[in-house]
Amino acid sequence: NSQKGAALFFDATLLAIPEQKTGGDSPYQLVYSETIIKDFLAKAEVLGVEKAVVDTSKWEKKNKDFEELCSDDNLPIIARNCLENGESTNLWYEQVLPAQSVLATIIQTNGEDDLKELENAIVQIGANATIGYGYCKFIKL
Repeated sequence: NSQKGAALFFDATLLAIPEQKTGGDSPYQLVYSETIIKDFLAKAEVLGVEKAVVDTSKWEKKNKDFEELCSDDNLPIIARNCLENGESTNLWYEQVLPAQSVLATIIQTNGEDDLKELENAIVQIGANATIGYGYCKFIKL
């Protein structure tokens, strides 16, 4: 019961990025910048989202580390190659966000229940599905 153009997807904002850690229950911790969270919530309010809340209780607030983790020096770069008959025809590089990164977006629809199918569903967005990239889980804030 869906149709093209029934939902408007606004740009996504990177809210938290994983950082390796030693010890503890997990091999990584999510790091965030309070400024980025505040900016996203302000944008949500301007776009009519009432009482949006981002639960950062399990994340580590490190503004400088967040900026460093998001820099070109720290984000993974993957070499990709197009092969035709076993011969390389096009070598290129892609920079990706690490798994467990947390992004937020605003999705606008006409009805309140229009996005029920997306809640807690794993969805692939963008290219590179065949190599396992672009998979995400939508959680309503």
